[in-house]
Amino acid sequence: MKVQGNWMPCDLSDPSPLISAVHTPGRPSDALLRLSYEMSVTAYDFDTQRWYAAGWRDFSFRINRQLYTGTDVNKENAGIQDSIKSGYYQILARQKIRFASPLAQYRGIGDGSDHAKAIFMLIPCGGVYIVGIGFTGTCRRFDDWLPNLLMDEKDGLHAGFLRLSREIWNDAPRISFPACAAQLGLDSLTLADIIGECRSEASRFLIWMSGHSQGGAVMQVFARYLCRKGVLPGNLIGCAFASPSVLWQPEPMLKHLHLVMNSDDLIPRFGARCHYGLLWMADMNDITRRLCYSTDADNPCMQFILDLSHRIRTSEDALLVSCCLLEILRDQDLIRAPQVLSALLSYLKTDPLQKLEERLDHLTDRVRMRALRYYREFSGRDSLDAEKAERTKALIRDAMLTYGESEFTRCLKNVLSYPHRIRNNESAHRLSPYNLICRTDAFPLRQVSDLDLEVRPAGRYTASAPALRNAAPKHAHLKQRRFLFNRSGTFGRHK
Repeated sequence: MKVQGNWMPCDLSDPSPLISAVHTPGRPSDALLRLSYEMSVTAYDFDTQRWYAAGWRDFSFRINRQLYTGTDVNKENAGIQDSIKSGYYQILARQKIRFASPLAQYRGIGDGSDHAKAIFMLIPCGGVYIVGIGFTGTCRRFDDWLPNLLMDEKDGLHAGFLRLSREIWNDAPRISFPACAAQLGLDSLTLADIIGECRSEASRFLIWMSGHSQGGAVMQVFARYLCRKGVLPGNLIGCAFASPSVLWQPEPMLKHLHLVMNSDDLIPRFGARCHYGLLWMADMNDITRRLCYSTDADNPCMQFILDLSHRIRTSEDALLVSCCLLEILRDQDLIRAPQVLSALLSYLKTDPLQKLEERLDHLTDRVRMRALRYYREFSGRDSLDAEKAERTKALIRDAMLTYGESEFTRCLKNVLSYPHRIRNNESAHRLSPYNLICRTDAFPLRQVSDLDLEVRPAGRYTASAPALRNAAPKHAHLKQRRFLFNRSGTFGRHK
């Protein structure tokens, strides 16, 4: 039975495109993009209803320090009591990933509670068992951001992402697949067993991975782990979105590991120095920006900050701009740092500035010193490049004086969030760029390199017009004509 995904026009019950993608080099297929998008979104909410209806089984959930796996979570043809118990564990996992109380977040800071989160599932397909792993990205809790900021080099990798990946690797012997074990006549089957078999050309398993943002970074590190442990490239495939870089030096990479980004998204340019996988760029333009940013696409301040972000190609560039902005925030005569910092951090569930009970100027200085330390490590310089820093600070000061600090801060937050979003914002009538990339042929993906991460100037849309007509209605009067996104990502009029 065909089961369409929550967000994409794809059949969750037919994973055969994943097998085909292993043997098809080059650009990721539309089916691979759409299935991977569904998995990436599922890794945020752990909503497995449609996956279960499509025939996926053996679900496991890792959230912070806890692992829900095995027969307790997956009860097939069980009695009422066991079915209720199984459903309870799945609901509990979904609740834990959605919410953490302010007290729990406060107690968690500094004690290592910022642990890896992921979902695991399995489905048979033509004699092959496909093991799906969705790595959760950065959520809206303050402690989820801490691994992103651990930018030290460790074993040639970003230290924060390496730590998260190792947690999942260490849990591999505990992540079980009871239904598959029963089909194969085995007493038990774990992820560690599957990884061991994937070292052979005769493997019955294919490991498929996906993730968004931090989840995509953890996917890269985990894939590197698997390859170093002898997993054959033909038994492994992955596709992630908006993934930061993870390597400090270029390495031979897996050809079936696809990393998709759009030209306005700043996050994939940050992290370490290099990505582990094939990097695919989708170029934004004036039409796609109006679809994804709504009225802000024509905002002069927004356009200025987008232009500034396009000059950032590496972590070194991003750290330099961050240091310049933080130095300006210290200047109380020019702007009010408390309002700016609070606005930038307003998307978090709780205000870390209040939790940490520190003065804003002191916190600003601490963050600036940390950014400066990482800049020194990346650039090899003892201090900021004076010429670039002065030029950057002059641009930021002029923009703040021209547009006002509140408008500058609002647009800066939007430039960081709009291009990076994985899901549609239904209430604001904004498409996610990555939803648009996967759902239509509006974006011809081009392969890019970390050493030459070029952003092409935004121009008029040149692809076929039907691509965007199928994506959305005319945008000229979007505020007056009330439209609503449905779960499959298309538009529909309010009833």
